[in-house]
Amino acid sequence: MIPREISFLFFRWQTYSAAILLALLITCLWLIWRAPAGQRRVTGDVLLAGLLGGVLLARVGHVWLCWAYFKDHQAEIIQLSAGGLDWHGAFFGALMASAAVAYWRKLDHGTLLSRISFAVPLIGKATWVGCAAVGCAYGAEVAHLYDYPAGMAWIGPDIYGLEAARFNVQGLGALAALILLAIALMLQWRGWLIRTRFWLILLMWSLVVFSLGFLRGDHAEMAYSLRQDQWLDVATALFAFLMIWVALLRRSSA
Repeated sequence: MIPREISFLFFRWQTYSAAILLALLITCLWLIWRAPAGQRRVTGDVLLAGLLGGVLLARVGHVWLCWAYFKDHQAEIIQLSAGGLDWHGAFFGALMASAAVAYWRKLDHGTLLSRISFAVPLIGKATWVGCAAVGCAYGAEVAHLYDYPAGMAWIGPDIYGLEAARFNVQGLGALAALILLAIALMLQWRGWLIRTRFWLILLMWSLVVFSLGFLRGDHAEMAYSLRQDQWLDVATALFAFLMIWVALLRRSSA
């Protein structure tokens, strides 16, 4: 089992927070290092705006998805230390805030995105590892582990720490993220699909998370037989597909 907390130097960190912070740190350091010498400060400003926008909208998305709880606990809405961030909100918040600052500071946002495609599965993997530690996004319970292929089910906890045989959603998500990370790094290393690779990786990731939604056991409001977060997965995938289409149209007309 992954520990809920880890120690580093004189500090103790929640594994969930530490994993996400490490993924964000790697992403930011990479982008600043790869930025031209005269644009590193501007790149840092864009990243900071993206971080703030992502956290803000991620919290809004989480509160919306869990409104059945927050309507009776409204004082907890602004308590970020209690956890609860939605990846769709994080993505769109970071995208809009960074695009706005990039436009203001005259930085090519498309070039920045082409360098950051690996961040989608990297942060996604960190999130699934963190969830495996604290029990968020846990799988639905199963009758017997031997009814499923190795690795698809495990003895894991729910958000309350109660262990049971359940689908290994976090492990499957982390594995899918690792595979997608390898694809993103290969595309970046080879210089392929410069203007579309970010959106392609986002499209594939959205479909992965959508598929895993059918195995999840944590509570979610349903709409037409799908979880609300699955509808957000669909919307994000369609948005990514649209951006790929726009990029291809611009290339063909150039």
